[in-house]
Amino acid sequence: AALSRGLLESPSTAGPSAVQLCYEALAEMKLLTLCCFGILALHAPHQLHACSFVVANFNLTDHPAWGTPGEKAGANWYNRFRGPDATHSIMAHGWSFVHNLLSMTGAFTLQPFVSSDGMVVCLFNGEIYNYRTLAKHLVGDEEAFSSDGQALLPAYMRWGADMVTHLQGEFAVVVLDFAQQTILISTDVFSTKPLWYASWQPQSQTAGPRGFAKLLRAGGHVRFVVASYESVLIRLGAPKLRRLMAEPNEAILLSLNPLHGGAAPFMPLRRIPLYKWDLHQYKNHTQDWQAAFVEAVRVRSARIKHKIFIGLSGGYDSGAIMLALRQLGTPFLAYSIRAKENMKVVHARAKACMPIATVELITLSQQDFDVEQQWLREFCEPYHYTVPANRRLKRASVDNNRLVADDPGAVGLSSVLRIARPKGGLIYLSGSGADEIISDYAMDGRRLMKHSCFKGVFPSNLSANGFFPWCSFYHGTQRAYLMKEEMTAGAHGVEGRYPFLDPQVVQEYLWLSAELKNSEYKRPVADFLRSVAPHFPNAWKEKQGFSAQHNFAITGKQATAS
Repeated sequence: AALSRGLLESPSTAGPSAVQLCYEALAEMKLLTLCCFGILALHAPHQLHACSFVVANFNLTDHPAWGTPGEKAGANWYNRFRGPDATHSIMAHGWSFVHNLLSMTGAFTLQPFVSSDGMVVCLFNGEIYNYRTLAKHLVGDEEAFSSDGQALLPAYMRWGADMVTHLQGEFAVVVLDFAQQTILISTDVFSTKPLWYASWQPQSQTAGPRGFAKLLRAGGHVRFVVASYESVLIRLGAPKLRRLMAEPNEAILLSLNPLHGGAAPFMPLRRIPLYKWDLHQYKNHTQDWQAAFVEAVRVRSARIKHKIFIGLSGGYDSGAIMLALRQLGTPFLAYSIRAKENMKVVHARAKACMPIATVELITLSQQDFDVEQQWLREFCEPYHYTVPANRRLKRASVDNNRLVADDPGAVGLSSVLRIARPKGGLIYLSGSGADEIISDYAMDGRRLMKHSCFKGVFPSNLSANGFFPWCSFYHGTQRAYLMKEEMTAGAHGVEGRYPFLDPQVVQEYLWLSAELKNSEYKRPVADFLRSVAPHFPNAWKEKQGFSAQHNFAITGKQATAS
């Protein structure tokens, strides 16, 4: 108690070892709730919750595959790089809760969050951007919560599982309610943060859904695991048919008790839509989209003490983020890899954003690229993705079961992250999602990529003929490229944020008339770039993918030029 009181009175002097000692001592005295809530007082204002977690209905430390901290073969090996600063493990109600922490401010925020009666336990990763609004609504004071994570339990107590419909952010969250015997699993609308779960009986490695239900009825212990990365589930023995990735725009409420409503354990009780899209296309201007986009950039860069960085190119999406940051007066780092980019535009943009932007040009050698790729293969979650081609084409896929570390774009991003992070660049504002939502990888009715869903030509009725959601709105390249960036950034302990996938930005785009959408390549982005005088530099009517493997330096190590 004295140690706890000392930490709470002078958190600035509390190092991670002292916090962990306090945490473990209290846990041993079975004062888990006191421990969790005491440590919450150490939150720094709007601390970034870049991390990862594991939840299991058995003691993970007893499992032979869990391993020791830092053991490469251990189940937490890849998972912990999202939170490299500390790993905290506790037991409650027979369940294991493991939190890998990435500390952004020096003050450690330990999870899980536990209710005062110890019956509700919550873990999450990411950011809740409207936590101050939630504080005002829930307790009448927007300053009541010093961290966004503190809003989660009060929100759950007020709204139950429907609390996920009140969250605005980029997150993955798990809430176990031992009183109600339920577990809530949810990501944000576009599943920008990875989240996996599995339930299985150890002796039923090949059972499909029907076979699994039959085994459940026969009795026996069922294992259940939720984790940020699939590799955790794989190493703990979850069979392939039982490993599921959380779906976009849907929270799922599962039963814990086999007698709960007559449901088998870990079977769905409810599926909760997070956002209901309005598919009316009626707006004949893009000003509202532009305002929503600037606001999306603002909330992703507000109230933080660490640096933001972007990938600088000559394209539309990078330019829109850069212009929004300039309008907001937010300092940022920008990195461009000398490859296929229009360097005249890149230099003009760097000049246009002085002095708030610090810009660096990176030249990779073949040796740099190979070393970076080998590093990714060792430390990046071995996530495989498939980019399906349009179903009308004979070719089944563009990239079939491709490992993230084998993607040149991931290697280039990793090279940028390696330079940005030591300079305090811990938040990466990405343009991911713009091609999937706005252009469909097409221009003027012509496919730019084989995975274009409909040649970028929007119909007059989005609801007709099963058009919405189109193939890459939630899945396809949307999921593939989001996870590519998340896995790469996670290996470096950096958080990705995605303003083009802010639900209000996407809704504003859906509201644009079909004629306006089809009138020009990425029309709302183009209008935004033209909204300033002189027009913001841009490579008009061009689409260049991120091609880090082009224009290698002949010899020498990685060179940068400011």
